[in-house]
Amino acid sequence: LDKNIVTAEKNELFEKGTEKKQEVDECHKENEKTVMDADTEDISLTAEERNYLHDVENRPYISRTTRYKTLGLSLGSGHRIVKKLIEKKLLNTHNVYLSPKGGTTILDSLTTLARELLELASKGISRGGSLLHDFMIWIVSQHLKKMRKDWNVAIERQINGKFCDIVISFPENNTELIALEMETEADSQTIKNNMEKDINQAKCSLVILVLNGKKDTLNKATETLGDYPKEVREKVSFCLLSQIVNCKELRAVVRSKYFEERGL
Repeated sequence: LDKNIVTAEKNELFEKGTEKKQEVDECHKENEKTVMDADTEDISLTAEERNYLHDVENRPYISRTTRYKTLGLSLGSGHRIVKKLIEKKLLNTHNVYLSPKGGTTILDSLTTLARELLELASKGISRGGSLLHDFMIWIVSQHLKKMRKDWNVAIERQINGKFCDIVISFPENNTELIALEMETEADSQTIKNNMEKDINQAKCSLVILVLNGKKDTLNKATETLGDYPKEVREKVSFCLLSQIVNCKELRAVVRSKYFEERGL
């Protein structure tokens, strides 16, 4: 057989296959759009519900109870609106542990369906991928900046190809770095990845893993250190979000000799 003929036939089949795939992909996209349009067309919103969703978009980091108050809603009215929005699959709920006593703060975020319904531009997903993760970075970095004005506190800093949620450096020694990683769950693999890369790749002197949860979350996460040698364990510390945002000194909540040895 003529190789050129075989090649031509293969190319023709490939082109036909590609065209067919494109047709199928376009069909799927059109179907998805039709389903989304149908979903949004079936959803009706009251003025209060629409106002609540827009407020969530504009002020993502305030608690649900604070939102009720600033919107002039009673607890009963606020709960009723939120319940309806959740039933309509327009609202996500995030529990944040900010109180040392274990109480939760509730944050709201819009679902993809809500953004489509309100004709809002798609919101880019952060590196962390969630409102909770972004909120943790924001509130911890703000607290650190207020607590120690002599420290350099940077968020989402890249060091040797490794992104760290928060990095503390010192004016007198910019190579001495502390990394803080926000952990929304006590996922051992995520914790290990952050810990190992911050030490080996970013060359951080200390890695603090901040956990959203209670004491049992802290205990579970701490177990991940068990298999590591002493020199690694000494560079890693865990603390709860509620501990770090309420502390007056970082050394008070971080189990490490780092601050004592450096007089910080």
